Amino acid sequence: MKRTRNWSEAPQELLGLIAECFNRIEDYVRFGAVCLSWQSVIVDQRRRNFTPKTLPWLMLPLQEKDEDGNYNDTSNAFNYSGERHYKLNLPNAFDWCCWGSPFGWLIIAPGQHQLEICNPLSNVRYPLPPLSTLEDFSQKKYYFRKAILAFIPSGSPSILPVKDQLVAVISFRGHGNLYFARLGDKAWTSVQIPKSSNDSDDMLYFNNQFYVVDTEGLVRSFDITSGNPVGIEFALAPGNIHEHGWGDGDEDLQFYLVELMGELHMVVKYQYWDSELPESPSSRPFKNWHMYFFRVYRLDLCTRKWKEVFTLGDYALFVGHNTSFSLLVSDYPEYQNSSIFFTDDLYDWDLQSGGDMGIFNLETISMQPWNLDDDMVGPLYSHPVLFVPTLC
Repeated sequence: MKRTRNWSEAPQELLGLIAECFNRIEDYVRFGAVCLSWQSVIVDQRRRNFTPKTLPWLMLPLQEKDEDGNYNDTSNAFNYSGERHYKLNLPNAFDWCCWGSPFGWLIIAPGQHQLEICNPLSNVRYPLPPLSTLEDFSQKKYYFRKAILAFIPSGSPSILPVKDQLVAVISFRGHGNLYFARLGDKAWTSVQIPKSSNDSDDMLYFNNQFYVVDTEGLVRSFDITSGNPVGIEFALAPGNIHEHGWGDGDEDLQFYLVELMGELHMVVKYQYWDSELPESPSSRPFKNWHMYFFRVYRLDLCTRKWKEVFTLGDYALFVGHNTSFSLLVSDYPEYQNSSIFFTDDLYDWDLQSGGDMGIFNLETISMQPWNLDDDMVGPLYSHPVLFVPTLC
């Protein structure tokens, strides 16, 4: 007589080890839906501050017409493996204003004067302070340039509500001002930055400080626990960012800050507008020429000098219209070492075209496109967004 097993009685320790092997949020959800016993394993892991290894998703916000001819705000989201994609409903997101993060949450703008964070899987939302609370709101018309999220460690082993840990930092086009707010704050707090400062390209929470890089590669730091936060000059731009010997300098540079292996790194994206690029430098020949090129620098915190690196080791980087982040490639066999996944976040970007997105390999100096089907890209109302999904 064949004996059947009651899998609901499987040891909790074994089930926990199985759940820790997942790298797709779909598997994590299905596992918890099997029975109450298996669901309790997932709940217990959340209490222990366990974060499942989950593949990042690329979200393409679209505008599609329904049967009545009205536009619906939806999004195609898929992981890099391209095995499947999902329709997400993202209503009332303002044009060009949606930013991703590695924490599962997006920053969206349901109107010109309001921001909120949103989990696109659970549709849970928290409002951020209205922009009318900015000290010079009545004098300026704001165009969002960048918005990031940062989880501030609480020191508690238990998982606190998102609103007790999450901080948003925003910058605007046309001036170097920075503002931040925790969820639940009534108003935005400004960071004192010299009036002559350039716009901010990217921000990052690292080593209990916030760091911001401007459009010239200058890095400042500030502490949000201070009663009157001030942006202090921290590191100059790498000295050789323009010394590549390629063409006549007809390129746009964009800067990103990312934590990699516990150290602060700067990613520089070069965008060339000429269709024919010059011959490659003999020191590091290209296998293929493309309209984009990347360089990566690591900061020596003692000297505050940048040193160029030519490999990311066992890591991949994700930059674009999102909080920049890195992932250990060994956790994700779909990815190659030293890859930089990027989405186009320039502000004269053609929304109708789908934008330029790709994967640059720092070691092989080669480029490949995202594996996108034609039916997944349509008229976009916001930039493509990279984020790591979570149900929490």
